[in-house]
Amino acid sequence: MNNLLVFKNRYVQYMRILNRSDYTVWRYQRFLDHFILFLESIKVTDIQQLRSKHILYYQKEVFYHLNPKGRQNLPQTRNNYLKGLVNKICGWLEARVNFQVYDIKQVREFQSV
Repeated sequence: MNNLLVFKNRYVQYMRILNRSDYTVWRYQRFLDHFILFLESIKVTDIQQLRSKHILYYQKEVFYHLNPKGRQNLPQTRNNYLKGLVNKICGWLEARVNFQVYDIKQVREFQSV
């Protein structure tokens, strides 16, 4: 099984253990699906390859991404994707899986500007 899918499944399992609502779990699965597709498009196939530069590239991807209506998402939607990824998922990687996304502090500071 793809390492990125294992990562996704572990995070979803973690959310279920925390008794998150079905909607919240579904929403984060969507975030992760979108992020994993992006990572695969730039040839990142293992979670151990993830670096802050990939998250910054993803930030640009989210900004320019067109929704099914052919328009850019609203800023609030973009921010939800990024907050979910950077604060929640990367924080989980650091705390629970003992995996450090290099320079993630730099990404968080950049996001808050």
